[in-house]
Amino acid sequence: EKSSRVFGNSPRGERGHAHALSAPLKTRGVGGAAIDVQDPEPPPPGPDYPLWQNCPNVIIAPHLAARTQGAMDRMSWVARDVVEFLTNRM
Repeated sequence: EKSSRVFGNSPRGERGHAHALSAPLKTRGVGGAAIDVQDPEPPPPGPDYPLWQNCPNVIIAPHLAARTQGAMDRMSWVARDVVEFLTNRM
């Protein structure tokens, strides 16, 4: 029977373990997975990485979760603050 459980990971790669996740994905104990951040990152190429093999129910994104307009704006504010701090300190 197909599972309706879905695994999602975007904040920290070490929270998801590819080897532990691959078996239930292949047997459909977990219906699918969406993974944005992995450990290690990038994941190793080739057949040794378990989520590359026989896991059609997996979406692997290239660490895109922080690529929203709001996140990009906040990152630019941090860069501005660092420049301002360094300028005033020198």
